[in-house]
Amino acid sequence: MEFPVQDWRVHIAQKWAALCGPEKEKFALVTGLEEIFNSCCSQLSLEDETFLTGLTDCLSVRKEPQAMRFYREKGNENFKLKKYIEAAVLYSKGISNASPTSDEVSLCFANRSAALLYLHQYEECLQDIKRAQKHGYPESLEHKVLLRRVECLLQLGKFQEANEAFKEVEKKITSNRNLSSTTAQTSLQRLKDLKSSKSRMKMACLETPAERLKGLRLQQESERVSCASASINMQFDLSHGRHLVALKDIEPGETLVEEEAFVSVLIPGEQKAEKLEGPEAVWDSSIGNQDLHCHHCLKASLSGLTCPSCCFTRYCSESCKERAQDAYHRIECPLGALLLALGVYCHVAFRTALVAGFEEIQKVKEKKQIWDEFQGKQTLQNEAINSSSGVEEGIGFITQHGKENTEEQSAPIPGCDESGKYQSSYLSVASLLAHTEHHSPEHRYLCGLTVVSLFKKIQELKLEPTIVGQRSQGSQSGNRPEGNGDDVLSCELSPELRIMGTVVLKHILQLHCNAQAITGIRER
Repeated sequence: MEFPVQDWRVHIAQKWAALCGPEKEKFALVTGLEEIFNSCCSQLSLEDETFLTGLTDCLSVRKEPQAMRFYREKGNENFKLKKYIEAAVLYSKGISNASPTSDEVSLCFANRSAALLYLHQYEECLQDIKRAQKHGYPESLEHKVLLRRVECLLQLGKFQEANEAFKEVEKKITSNRNLSSTTAQTSLQRLKDLKSSKSRMKMACLETPAERLKGLRLQQESERVSCASASINMQFDLSHGRHLVALKDIEPGETLVEEEAFVSVLIPGEQKAEKLEGPEAVWDSSIGNQDLHCHHCLKASLSGLTCPSCCFTRYCSESCKERAQDAYHRIECPLGALLLALGVYCHVAFRTALVAGFEEIQKVKEKKQIWDEFQGKQTLQNEAINSSSGVEEGIGFITQHGKENTEEQSAPIPGCDESGKYQSSYLSVASLLAHTEHHSPEHRYLCGLTVVSLFKKIQELKLEPTIVGQRSQGSQSGNRPEGNGDDVLSCELSPELRIMGTVVLKHILQLHCNAQAITGIRER
């Protein structure tokens, strides 16, 4: 899933093979990121865009209200088999496909609360009971969720609240004329049993990697690298870029780096083809990472909150939902299944640019130009510098001795501040080397066309103002190409989108040697 879907890779490979020899040779000589992006802009055709659109049809993230009942029934089947995790996930799938105004979604919330009760996730169960009531859970069935609420409060040791809940549910049962005498007696007996049982059960939650690593902390923090152990130091050279080296022998099990990811993207599971038409419509009922974790903080969660516009994303809390919406999902959501089709690397790279923001990208771009001017070269990858001048790696600084100038000049290692200290920031991410010249021309061609196709879609959906904000005066429509017919391509990208596209391309190439994946083995 790191790379685009197989069919897109094959399509681009065939497109590359069809290029004539001189065209291939010309592209192979291009290693500048901006030049690669611009070249691919002219290469992407309407046929390519149409082909990619067809690939996203089977990866639909649109809400399908008719799927809600399908998933609820599947959840009920698993609940009867005591497969409570599977049942909770399927109820969540039903909730994520429901329209915001649906009353029937209350049944999914109520049923999921039952599964969460059996999984001893009592706080989450209480939240789902509130959601079921909020969405109009039928009054004739309300005694069921109220009994469930009593049990959760008892298990959590909230006895005062439980006593109030006892009175409420008892009143509901005795006043509900729609209940049969047998059902009423059974419910009252259950209530009586709960009153006599005030034992607490151990909550069984899904443990997150962060919780398992909570006891691991840096013994002594480096003075120059804010998130690293004093046992290591940061250095830089033109062939490897920024890297860490040991200052002494490392003890087994010693924590070396503790740094929060600048961005993260949940690696989804394989999605099965779906039949979405006719009375026997079948939706994908398999369970993947996207169903078991928060899409923002990656915390394990079975009671996720869903996006009001798509059926794919889930969040463990309102806080994560709001932060994701503000930072990136309001832009990613309209792109739908395209990001799934283009792969995790493209998704991470795009989200990195969104989280950084266009203004910050421009600032970093200016700093990068200053650093390049200081180094006296166009790109950091120019290996000629190694042979023409001496380069020393210091603590947080790189020192260059000019070939004809005996004066020393020093500048912070790329990604460090002016004092030479490393701080986690977008500057530190942007300063990582992309090693463009080491990627094959075919791979650069694939990555370039992949990013261009993403930004053509962004332009088509008119998302540019949301991404880049107010345009500068120098990039108003008056400075854009003009013409009719074939004079100018209708899909010409703006200078701002070209900047963002070039940045995303760089991040994709960076990820090959800088990405960190967290994986786990999950028992069925």
